[in-house]
Amino acid sequence: MKKTIFKITALGMLSAFVWACDNGFTDLPIIDTPPVIELGPITSGLTEGQDFKIEITLSDGVDEGKITTLANFTYAITKGGASVKSGSQELSGDSQKVTIEEKGGFDPGDYNLDIKATDTNGNESAENISFRVASSRPAFDISGEWTVEPIAGAMRVGPS
Repeated sequence: MKKTIFKITALGMLSAFVWACDNGFTDLPIIDTPPVIELGPITSGLTEGQDFKIEITLSDGVDEGKITTLANFTYAITKGGASVKSGSQELSGDSQKVTIEEKGGFDPGDYNLDIKATDTNGNESAENISFRVASSRPAFDISGEWTVEPIAGAMRVGPS
């Protein structure tokens, strides 16, 4: 009986000792970074009336889909603080390309494009790019009806 009690006590102490041991892997920090937004160049739309187009690459950071995936993408194009165009798109997976297109482009002026991406854990990233849309006409207008003065020498060119 003494041997049995001794064995049970030793087994209990051994179990407590093993339970209390930490192998170093129990408290690993989980790294869940926000999505990464890579803006491509504005390929068209920097002149009045030209279709606007930009491609954006989104990825879910460094967790490689083990913790989260992409969830949502929103954008807003503003001019002088006023909203010109906005939109959103549901996303999935670890990497995705999104193209923002506006047929007919924008009026001349300075614009701001704000982009926000979120993952399924609620982490979010934001990017911003400013761009200028130039007028398709020169700043001065020489169109119209032209005539030559009906005086002598009106068609002459030169210093005299």
